Amino acid sequence: MERVQFSLLLIFTLSFYCLRAESEDGLAIHKVKQRCNAEEKDALLDFKQSLSDPHIVLSSWDTDEDCCTWKGVSCSNKTNHVIKLDLSVFSETLYAASLHPSFFRLRHMQYLCLSNIHFNQTRIPHSIGSLTKLSHLDLSYSGFVGEIPPHIGNLTKLRYLDLSYNSLVAYNLLWMSHLFSLQHIDMSKVNLTFATNWLHEISVLPALSTLYLSSCNLQTLPNLLPFSNFSSTIERFALVYNHLNGILPNWLGQLKRLKELYLDLNYFTGPISFASSSLLCDLNVLSLSYNNFTKLSNDETALKCKEYKMTKIDFSNNQLNGSIPEWFGNMRNLTDLFLGNNQFDGLIPHSLGQLTNLATLDLGSNNLHDNISEFHFASLSQLRYLDLSHNKLSFSMISLNWTPVFQIYQLHLSSCLVGPQFPLWLQNQKLISLLDLSNCGISDIIPSWFWNISSQIKYLNMSQNAIRGELPISMNIALEANIDLRSNLLEGRLPRLKNFVRCVSFSNNKFSSGIELYVNGNMSVGCARPFSKSSLM
Repeated sequence: MERVQFSLLLIFTLSFYCLRAESEDGLAIHKVKQRCNAEEKDALLDFKQSLSDPHIVLSSWDTDEDCCTWKGVSCSNKTNHVIKLDLSVFSETLYAASLHPSFFRLRHMQYLCLSNIHFNQTRIPHSIGSLTKLSHLDLSYSGFVGEIPPHIGNLTKLRYLDLSYNSLVAYNLLWMSHLFSLQHIDMSKVNLTFATNWLHEISVLPALSTLYLSSCNLQTLPNLLPFSNFSSTIERFALVYNHLNGILPNWLGQLKRLKELYLDLNYFTGPISFASSSLLCDLNVLSLSYNNFTKLSNDETALKCKEYKMTKIDFSNNQLNGSIPEWFGNMRNLTDLFLGNNQFDGLIPHSLGQLTNLATLDLGSNNLHDNISEFHFASLSQLRYLDLSHNKLSFSMISLNWTPVFQIYQLHLSSCLVGPQFPLWLQNQKLISLLDLSNCGISDIIPSWFWNISSQIKYLNMSQNAIRGELPISMNIALEANIDLRSNLLEGRLPRLKNFVRCVSFSNNKFSSGIELYVNGNMSVGCARPFSKSSLM
């Protein structure tokens, strides 16, 4: 009897604890479902109602659901307040007439990204300064106009600020003086014409590491850097597409932690000199294209780095003259070297052929004269883009049995002396998508193996040669390709193209038939002018 009573008591006790545990679990689940603060949930729903959502991307924002589970919304695990709103996670565009006032009831928010929401040419409301817990603010590409409200200066915890690519203006940047935690600024496309003291006002920030001020209508770059921590904190600095001119100020070479410098599309002149500077030692990216620089230092003794970390150099589209310095060959981490559209002359340094990480080499449109040999490409196994076009270069020293160590994607050799034979070393290039062999002195027949590698070529230009023979009846070219075989000695029947092409030109050849494939519309192509018999023959 006692055993029966004990068993019943044990069952009752266990059942009680199981029911209690289930009840507590139920409460816990209920709490999770109701984790979102009611006032903040209402604010988000009001904000949702103010948006035009043609693709219904905010479908998860439902009154019956916990707002902490909504897409783009995150809550604190401790306080349950909404601390993050990131609408950039939606791939489709949202539209709004303005930033709804209810939005500013989200006072605990720390991370706010409204990038790519189209606010229909409205102003940033002054109330933005009430979100004082923000550490991340991204309003880029959002259609805001007018003056940047100085009330942003109230956001003293801000570490990341992106106002880029709107139609904003700032008459000064004094409002930044309280943002002592700011590490990242992107104000590209903000009109700073009237903010003449911009560098002094920004340089007071003690922790700034990234500064992007591209397309800001900046007129001058001061010759002297104000006394500040700027020189020891800045790591990424971009002033692309402004109106800056004169020679590079010396203080740029004294930025101790600089990793990336972008000064493209300005009006800088004079030499690119690194004397009395350790700028190049720790720099990863140096981009100075589309300026008016005239000279590149050839003094290798000025470069005293034990190791160079540089991965990208872009000096293209300047007026640089003289020979290409040998010291480029010391930068063994280089992946991209752009020296095209300058006035370099002389030989191509063999040291460039030792850059084992080089993927892009652009030397096009200079005055270089050299006999190209295998040594120029000895270790370039990573090479994917090569432009040697519009120089005085000859490939006569390349042996017939040469097999390149690289697999090229884009090859620009226009106006180089590649012929008279068709380059046999192209036979092993299986990844090529762009091939420009125009005006290369080729007087050979296109070998049959070429049409085995042509199926992935999107742009093919072999015009202005003396290429002989007939094209295959069915030409294997990539879909929507551009083909230019003008001004050769090709004959026979015009080929049928296996795929639709954007544009094809066979003019100034000796074709005898097949014109009906093109002029009758059976092989429609997207050239600027319609085909006629004279353009094809």
